Amino acid sequence: MKNRPPTRPAQSPARFESLEPRIALSTSLWTGAGGDTLWSNPNNWSGNQTPAYRADVVIDAGRVVVLDQGNPVVASLTLGGRLVVNRAATLNADGPFQLSSDADLRINGLVNWVEGEWAPGAAAVVNAGGRLNIGRSSVPGAGSVTINTHVTNHGRLAWRGGDLVVNATLTNAASKMFDTASPMTIRGDGRLVNRGLFRRGGSPSQTTTIDINTDNTGRMYVLRGTLALGGSDASVPSMTNYSGTFATMARNAAVVSRAPTLHHNARFLGKGSYLFTDSTQVFRGDTTFANATFDDSAPLYISVSGARFLGNVDLLGNQIVAEGPLTIAGQTRMAGASLLGGLDVFVADVLTLDNASIDADVRVYSGGTLALASDSSIGGNLVNTGLARLDTATLSVAGSVLSSGTVATTVATDSSGAINAVGTITLGGTLRATVVATNAPAGQTVVVSGSARTGSFSSFQPLVIDSNLTASVLYTYNAGAVDLA
Repeated sequence: MKNRPPTRPAQSPARFESLEPRIALSTSLWTGAGGDTLWSNPNNWSGNQTPAYRADVVIDAGRVVVLDQGNPVVASLTLGGRLVVNRAATLNADGPFQLSSDADLRINGLVNWVEGEWAPGAAAVVNAGGRLNIGRSSVPGAGSVTINTHVTNHGRLAWRGGDLVVNATLTNAASKMFDTASPMTIRGDGRLVNRGLFRRGGSPSQTTTIDINTDNTGRMYVLRGTLALGGSDASVPSMTNYSGTFATMARNAAVVSRAPTLHHNARFLGKGSYLFTDSTQVFRGDTTFANATFDDSAPLYISVSGARFLGNVDLLGNQIVAEGPLTIAGQTRMAGASLLGGLDVFVADVLTLDNASIDADVRVYSGGTLALASDSSIGGNLVNTGLARLDTATLSVAGSVLSSGTVATTVATDSSGAINAVGTITLGGTLRATVVATNAPAGQTVVVSGSARTGSFSSFQPLVIDSNLTASVLYTYNAGAVDLA
C-alpha cells in the first residue's frame, strides 16, 4: 500500500487504517474485461464491481462504454473514450465531470452535470430524446461549468444554475428546447447558436444574462423575470445576430439588450418590455416591436437595403444613421431623437415627433399619420397624402411641402400648430382646425407657410363646438402662407 500513514502508538486509534478500504473502492476504472461495452456488467470494472454510489469513475481513451440502464450517482467522472447514455438511463455527476480532448459523449437519456470542464476536441451531442441538465436548481446561484468544445443539442438542454462558460460553439438545433432558470451568466469566448426555442423561466425577480456572441434564427421566450443580452461592461461587448422571434410572455417579463445587434427580419413580441441600451443596433428588413424603447445610449443604423419598423417603439434621444430607406409601419415615437443620412422616411402608420429632427425626405402615405408632440424639423421635403397632425406644435421643413392629404391643427387662444417650409408649398386635400378653450379661432394664425404657394385645400371640415354653436374656420392666403382667419 502506497502512502501508508506512520504507525501510531497502541493507545492511539488507528483512524487512517479504517479509511483504506473506502479509498480503494472510491475509484472505478473501466477495464472492459467483461467482453462487452455495458456499464451494468461488473466484470468490465476494476474490482469486478460496477461503480458504487458516489464513486470516482475513470474511462480511458480508446474505451467504449454504454450506460445501458439505471441511474448511477458518481462523485466524479473522467472521460477519455466514448460514453453512450442510453434512453432508459440517467447519469448523475455530483462533482467534476471532465471530458478530455479524445472523449466522445453521446446523450440519448439524461445527464445531470454540475461541475467540470469539457476540453477542446471532445465530441459531445445531445441526441433526439436525450437531455442534458447543467447546474443545480436547488442552488441556482452557485457553481460553474466550462465548455471548450462544440456541443449540439438535438434533444433538450436545461441550464438550471451556476455560471455557464462557453469557449466554443453551443448550438440548440431547430425545433429543439434550451430551458434556463439560472440567475447567472453565460459567458466566454465562444458563441451561442439558437435555431430552436430558448426559454427563460426561473424567478420573476431575477435576471439571466447572455454575455456571449449569439446567433438567433429561432425563438427566444421570456416567461418571467429578465433576460439580459450583453454584460454590464459596455466596453467589452458581446455581439448578437438576430433574425428570429423574441417574446415576453408576461407583463413583468423583460428583455434588456446591451449587446450590439444586427436585426434582420426580427420580431420582438409579447406583453412585457424591451429596452435597448449601451449598444449599437443595426436594422435590415422588417422588425416588429411590442413595447420597445431605445435610450440615448443606443444609436441605430439603417442598412443600405433599408428597414421597416412595425409595432410600438420609442426612440429616446437616439441618433439614427440611415444608409437606406426607413419605413414606419407601426406606432413609432421619436423623442429628442435625430435621423441622419438624407434617405427617405416613409410613414405608413403613426410617426410622432417630439423635439425630433429628420434630415431626410419624409413621405406620409394614405392611412399614415405624421404627428407633432412638440416643435420638430425635417431637413428635406415633406409629401403628405395621409394626415399631418400638428396640434399646437411647429414643424420646420427645410425643403418643400406637397400636401394632398389632411393637415390638422389645434387652435387655442394664442397658438396653433404650423408647418413652416423654406421651399414652396403645394396644397390640396383637407384643412381641419379644432378650436380649444375659445369660442372663435385666433385671427391670422399661420398654419402652413412657404416661399411660394400653388393649389388650395379642396375641402374644409367645419367644427361643432357645442350643441348651440357651429363655427366654420376660414382661411386665407397671404404671401405664401395659409392663415386661419
